[in-house]
Amino acid sequence: MSDMYAKQILQWTYDKPYDFYNMPNTLNSYFELMNGTYYVVCCKPNDLIGFFCYGKSAQVPAEHHQGLYNYPCIDIGLGLHPQLTGKGMGYSFFNVVSQFIQTQQPNYRLRLTVASFNKRAIKLYQKFHFKEVASFQVGKIDFLIMIQ
Repeated sequence: MSDMYAKQILQWTYDKPYDFYNMPNTLNSYFELMNGTYYVVCCKPNDLIGFFCYGKSAQVPAEHHQGLYNYPCIDIGLGLHPQLTGKGMGYSFFNVVSQFIQTQQPNYRLRLTVASFNKRAIKLYQKFHFKEVASFQVGKIDFLIMIQ
């Protein structure tokens, strides 16, 4: 992640109902993106198509899911550029991300947390053999935890 890419990502806006994933354009969000656990995926130099993160940055913070992240896995989170969503690019994008993480951490299973309304993402993750292992709610949003 670089300053330039972080600033671009903070400008991204997704259409409803995916606007849930819009990041607030604040200093806190900027510092989150620059915390060392976020990476960018580019098709070619300076052609940002998405980003991903791992570890605590990929977990949904809330007291309602205590213990659900205890099983030793690598938590991953990702975001595809809003203009590229729904165009069949998710499979290739996720494949690149998961292969990179698995080469860095080969002895751990991958885990992700997804909003339950995001059927498009859930279907993609199932293609990569992720299975739902738990669910929880934060506010009005239901989340699924999936492990590969």
